Amino acid sequence: MFNKKQFLIFICCLLSAGLIFLAWLWPATEVKAGSSQNVTGFAWSENIGWVSMNSLNCDANNDGLSDGSPAGCPPSGAISNYGVNIGIDGNFTGFAWSENIGWIQFDPVGPYPASPNYSAQMDTVTGALSGWARALSYGGGWDGWIKLSNVSINTANGNFAGFAWGSDVMGWLSFAGSNYNTRTTFGFNAIPAVGNLAVNQGDYCVYPLHPILSWVFSDADSGDYQDSYNVQIDDDSNVADAPLGDSCLPSPGTCSAGHGASSYTPLISFAYNATYYWRVKVADNRGAWSAFSGNNSFTTPSHAFPNPDFTTASKTNKGEFIQFCATAQVGVCNSDVSLCYNTAGQTISCSGKTFLWAFPLGAQFSTTTSPTSENPKVKIASAGPQTISLTITDEVGACSVSKTVNVSQALPKWRETPP
Repeated sequence: MFNKKQFLIFICCLLSAGLIFLAWLWPATEVKAGSSQNVTGFAWSENIGWVSMNSLNCDANNDGLSDGSPAGCPPSGAISNYGVNIGIDGNFTGFAWSENIGWIQFDPVGPYPASPNYSAQMDTVTGALSGWARALSYGGGWDGWIKLSNVSINTANGNFAGFAWGSDVMGWLSFAGSNYNTRTTFGFNAIPAVGNLAVNQGDYCVYPLHPILSWVFSDADSGDYQDSYNVQIDDDSNVADAPLGDSCLPSPGTCSAGHGASSYTPLISFAYNATYYWRVKVADNRGAWSAFSGNNSFTTPSHAFPNPDFTTASKTNKGEFIQFCATAQVGVCNSDVSLCYNTAGQTISCSGKTFLWAFPLGAQFSTTTSPTSENPKVKIASAGPQTISLTITDEVGACSVSKTVNVSQALPKWRETPP
């Protein structure tokens, strides 16, 4: 005695047998494929047997005649030119063939029986399948829908794995076994990589607390390039948890196309004497995203860099000693013109820091001063505009200032002579 499941299968197969036979002799014009399709091999169902994904499985030389093998192929005679294809966008098209239920279409139109509401498609990055295929000879209580959500493709070798579900008539359709498999030559989009994270904290003398974060994009696919990126930065190592800065916020930020730069300056307020952690992920021009990199960190200086400055007499003459003042010095210079800083962010005198002056060639220092004096006394050899430079270095860094001093000709010396 037949059980209910066997009876249903028998009736379905009986009703479709005539249509299947005619389909082999006079295939519909839209069922075309063969060598132009990129999916080949077989799938297997315990209920309906072999499902061929491409006529080349049974007609290797594409001459329109069955080779008679492997199992699931007609023993001889003419064979339709058919197949399944995966487009560059991951959408399936075309037909597979079952000797028991006939054509299976991989791009059927809706309405679909349940979510997802689309025909078969593949994630071009992960290889995961979703959507629906449909047996065209459905009937006898079966709607023909086949759900592909438990099927995936190995992006490294193109081999299918997993099972599709075709209700009680088909049951589980397996895409890989010990002696069969379904495969594709689809060109998967390799996931890009990001590395060589670096930080350039910039010139603290000109633009302090303005770090530039950089990285290197790489992709195994020739011709692919960076098109988007996402930088996150925080003041603790758990960057993912409410970061201080995110380059993709407000959305879409740098997560949109057209962001090929491999560097970024976060739009947050940085503090001195603080450590920051950041990470980055990148996307290629075909939409594949890398994972986030590991954290990279940097520490800002303990305080601001020196702010050098100096003054001199309003009138300076060639060949005369000129007093230059950068710090307060009793009896010599009245105030601290140069400013330095402490870790509390307060301005302090630069006295005691390292000074280095640069004067025009031929300049002569007084016997009590030198190029490393805070307030040197110098005789300049030439008249006209002269460039004078001062660099001050403290425990965090060095900054310089240059000024032009106009040196006049020395005044003539008058001597009285008797008439």
